Amino acid sequence: MKKRTALMLALLMCCLAFLVSCDLEELLATAQKTTETTNQNTTSPLPESQALEYKVNEGGDSCTVTGIGTYKGTILDIPSQINGYTVACIGADAFANCSQIVSLSLPSTITIIESNAFENCEKLIGVSITNLASWCKISFATNTSNPLSNGAKLYLNGESVSHLTIPNNTHVSTYSFAGCTSLTSVTIPSSVNQIGSEAFADCPNLTSIHITDLSAWCDISFASKNANPLYYGAKLYLNNELVTQLTIPDTVTEIKDYTFYGYKDLTSVTLPSSVTRFETDAFTDCTNLTSIHISDLKAWCELEFAFGTANPLYNGAKLYLNAEPVTRLNIPDTITEIKAYTFYGYEDLTSVVFPNHPITVGYGAFAKCSNITGVHISNLTTWCSNNFETSTSNPLCNGGKLYLNGELITQLTIPDTVTEIKDYVFSGYVELTSVLIPSNVEIIGQGAFHNCKFINSAFYAGSPESWNAVKVKDRNSYIIGNFLYFYSEFEPDGIGNYWRYVDGIITPWVIDPVLGIKATSSYDNNGDGQNDAYRFSPSLPQAFATPQTILIAGADHHSTDVGVTALEEWFPDIKIYHYYIDLNQPSPSHEEKVLSWTFTVPETGLYKVCYNLRVKTNSHRGNIMQIDNEDPIHMDYQLPIEAVEVMRDAYENTYMTGLSVNLTAGTHTIRMTYNPDCPKTFQFRNLYLVKAS
Repeated sequence: MKKRTALMLALLMCCLAFLVSCDLEELLATAQKTTETTNQNTTSPLPESQALEYKVNEGGDSCTVTGIGTYKGTILDIPSQINGYTVACIGADAFANCSQIVSLSLPSTITIIESNAFENCEKLIGVSITNLASWCKISFATNTSNPLSNGAKLYLNGESVSHLTIPNNTHVSTYSFAGCTSLTSVTIPSSVNQIGSEAFADCPNLTSIHITDLSAWCDISFASKNANPLYYGAKLYLNNELVTQLTIPDTVTEIKDYTFYGYKDLTSVTLPSSVTRFETDAFTDCTNLTSIHISDLKAWCELEFAFGTANPLYNGAKLYLNAEPVTRLNIPDTITEIKAYTFYGYEDLTSVVFPNHPITVGYGAFAKCSNITGVHISNLTTWCSNNFETSTSNPLCNGGKLYLNGELITQLTIPDTVTEIKDYVFSGYVELTSVLIPSNVEIIGQGAFHNCKFINSAFYAGSPESWNAVKVKDRNSYIIGNFLYFYSEFEPDGIGNYWRYVDGIITPWVIDPVLGIKATSSYDNNGDGQNDAYRFSPSLPQAFATPQTILIAGADHHSTDVGVTALEEWFPDIKIYHYYIDLNQPSPSHEEKVLSWTFTVPETGLYKVCYNLRVKTNSHRGNIMQIDNEDPIHMDYQLPIEAVEVMRDAYENTYMTGLSVNLTAGTHTIRMTYNPDCPKTFQFRNLYLVKAS
């Protein structure tokens, strides 16, 4: 037996010496057949010249091959037994950097190949096995545990494996076919239900996957995105038909993780109402998927998506309900819940109509629906009772407008029937400027008014004492503190913000003691128990002007972007009257914009009129400021005008300019003319009146 084996090895070595003139692949295939036949006829240990290093495993019945030992050959045939011990494992780094190995045969007894066992076997071009099911079950610790990772071809019983058919009831382990260059197609039977990570990684010639049961395919548990051979660009064939327009069978209730991940040939999906759940990344990176077809909107809204990217709408596909594109979503009365991520990333959605009963909306249901412009409701009490799980559950988070029976809501009056304003019901609604809250409201939910950043007043129809009993949850900063007013029919004696009705109009009870005019709010800025800061709305001719007053520099957190803190450093011990006036959009008709500000100075003295310029170039001319009837002053920030001080604040390319001027007690007018030919990179941002204390 030993002589016959030695003679065969000598013959094979001679053949390898003539590789230049021989067909290497055919030669190795023949060699593998011959070697396998020899192994089938013997269980004798390897001869001493081929002795491998091994160790006996715990239990004493099997062993682990730990190294190549003294073997110097190029064709390595690992036997099923060594000295009576079954070869069950190949140890870590056992054949790493064995550059002489050209061909490898593995027995079906191996169940584990440890880390990097075949790393850098650069000349290995063929791996032979006799049992495909056993091969699929091998536990490879790393990709370089698999000898195929060197770019070798796989041979099954002497035949090159190019069209692979996975055996029935087989679990395909991690890295099973990673790096197999001979593989061009894979047929997966319906009994296969699990495929490990990177099972088909780096198979450069794999172009097609064949299945016969779509329900079974949807039920496969892929360990990761790269466990699915579609991830690498292979095409999917169902009963030999290329799958591009996919119809999910009504026997499917769940589409598992990564089922169609990266499938570029998929263009449409038709879903039955039987499907109730999509697992993680089921349709991620299906970049050519353009349409999703459903026949039951209620079933769609009740679908459970494990994450936003599990929803095929995330890829930019359009949703069709009974062949009609869904752009204006009318939620039917039969729907009481919209699950998480139901319309995640659906950019074709432009409006949503809510039913006249409370519904529950899950996490991210309307996240990234960037083209929603209108949300329509018919009952405000019902709207306040909706259960939004988070801010992105509410379609208002996308910047859309809220309409009550066709009327745009900007000044919100909560109905007296409402005792609880639920979480996030107005979250992100930027059209809201004021809100009237009835005194019988007991709870204001988390984020109910979150990011309603243009609310300037919240009017509570009760006293401060009753407000203290209201449970106001987190993320409602725009309706508390300095924005909040309490109802008082008679002029209050104490500090605080109060309001009453005058001819049916909400009117604040506040007077600015410095300017002597009626203000919209006052508050205690420095914590001394006295109101020392005021906001008010003097008559301004332009709709874009939103004035404010600050008596202490840096007091108003809404002004940090215009350098109020920098002003405090510039003018110590000052009083600042702050008016926000934004002129950053040139007139479309190229006409001058003129803003006149009439103000009252409480006492004669030296003042500074300060303004912000945000600029990106040095080429701005023709912007003029004029105080009363004095000579006009050019506001070009870079000119060294006498009596004008320029400093740059903490914000890039923003300059603050102060003009010193003597003003008498009384009324004055500042007139500002904005040159329409200045590019948009120029912004006249803010106006301040400053006087030393």
